[in-house]
Amino acid sequence: MNKPCVFLLPGLLCDAAIWQHQIDFLGASYDVRVPVFRGFDSFRDMASHTLKDAPERFSVAGHSMGARVALELMDLAGDRVDKLALLNFGAHPVAPSEPARRQQLMDLADKQGLDAVIEQLIPQMFGPEGQRNPELINVFRAMARRSSINDFKGQIHAALNRGDHRPYLQRIDIPVLLVCGSVDAWSPIEQHRDSLALLRRGRLDIIPGSGHMTPMENPRQLNEIFFRWLTDASYSENRG
Repeated sequence: MNKPCVFLLPGLLCDAAIWQHQIDFLGASYDVRVPVFRGFDSFRDMASHTLKDAPERFSVAGHSMGARVALELMDLAGDRVDKLALLNFGAHPVAPSEPARRQQLMDLADKQGLDAVIEQLIPQMFGPEGQRNPELINVFRAMARRSSINDFKGQIHAALNRGDHRPYLQRIDIPVLLVCGSVDAWSPIEQHRDSLALLRRGRLDIIPGSGHMTPMENPRQLNEIFFRWLTDASYSENRG
């Protein structure tokens, strides 16, 4: 019998390494697939890429940028999705201050290279405990360096040309699990509560001490949440 398929969608400058703990945890029981979004400059195209070899039925968890891709995927093929989880994300449109802030990162990449961008992102993406974990930070650095400057710019272009994903949340007719870190400075708790309020059925789990990189920072807690998400039909319907 085929294992049920679960897509884990990575965020900015990320690949399967951000999900490694979840891949190891779920791999015995699930067909875990992690698409790579290097070379893309559109969330819609990333979602279409994910669907290319997807089975008829599957579940999806998206982290940060990957959550935006998951929402595009729901718009394209929501009738094929069994379960949906959105982590450390926002659904709002581009804010007035966002283009300038993201342009600064692209300018930094041009002037000083991608390593300079990575070092600037670390304190924004990791909570205090994560920042004090050299092994964890080095895994992030190695993962981010597998992207090129053009890959990075493509993902930034996708973010700056996104639409408003809040109506997408309102249209979803299956329970949705939201997960955020209690000290996520990039996508704070209130942002997730705003998204929860738009859902017909949903749940928000807040992981203490986690920053933006929850799958890497607090893998044990996330694995426990994922187990309940995938095995308990009513878990995501409790608003938490």
